[in-house]
Amino acid sequence: MAATSETIPYWQLISLSHTDGVGNPLADVVASVAFFLLLRWAEHQDRQEEAFADFENFEFTPKIPRRLGWRRILDVFDNHSRYESELSRTFERQALADEIVPELCNIGGNPLADTIAQAAYCYDARKLSWNLLQKTFDFANSLEIETAKGREEASAIFDVLVEEAVGKTRYSGQFFTPQPIARLMAEIANPKAGESVYDPCFGLGGLLETAGDFILDDAESLSTGSYSSTVNNTLHGVELSPQAFLVGLTRLILTGFNQPRLRLGDALEQDFYNTRQFDIVLAAPPIGAKIKDSWRYRQYPLKTSSSENLFLQHI
Repeated sequence: MAATSETIPYWQLISLSHTDGVGNPLADVVASVAFFLLLRWAEHQDRQEEAFADFENFEFTPKIPRRLGWRRILDVFDNHSRYESELSRTFERQALADEIVPELCNIGGNPLADTIAQAAYCYDARKLSWNLLQKTFDFANSLEIETAKGREEASAIFDVLVEEAVGKTRYSGQFFTPQPIARLMAEIANPKAGESVYDPCFGLGGLLETAGDFILDDAESLSTGSYSSTVNNTLHGVELSPQAFLVGLTRLILTGFNQPRLRLGDALEQDFYNTRQFDIVLAAPPIGAKIKDSWRYRQYPLKTSSSENLFLQHI
């Protein structure tokens, strides 16, 4: 079902987060929507492969175990709607937070499962009341992501939700680059299909998402095989905040990058890309922040506790 202004307004989610006592709408509410959207997307990917396997008479094994995927999430909220009681709320919330999400953290063996495992690691359902869990689920379930047009619309709606949450969340600006600035930076860099783009502190993914728009436009003339290979090996990034990572990952996937090369961690101290060179670096590192444990970054020639100086040396 495509989202409309009559389904679940984004502002209602943010307002409910305040009345429910959620101190960080961005980290909790938007991250919850992101998690549910990724599970829906993974289910769609699995269904496409299953349909192809049936057509070719191949044996099919789901990339995401059925007992942990979107259909299981549907059961969680469907059970509550049938047996609406405080006991059912508690039981289903525990099933989600203490069983499904932890088990998803341990799946892997293929790119789709690895992506969902990353998402699950960044998600904590215990931070939300049952009411907010239900609302974030409903919001994610109301968006159409099974078609290219639907996914484009869902991406635009999710971006609005992110911007609204940023405006209502203290200190969230450190993870967010305003769209006009992101657009200007991408226009100057002008990334093309086949070029690699790296952001060592991608936050909510705004710079990578905008760069991705340029790359997708340039890749339209490519063949199907070349298009997929080009798109899946283009965007690279690292982010320290688990909730920001989850939101940024979701934005890139909704934009059309099914396998963005993203990692959770500290780009300054880990050697994710020490031996890798990129065509373009787009970044808006935190300005003015002081690193308390600067001894961890002894690999840089200039010893400093200034975050922007460390990122410049990393780049």
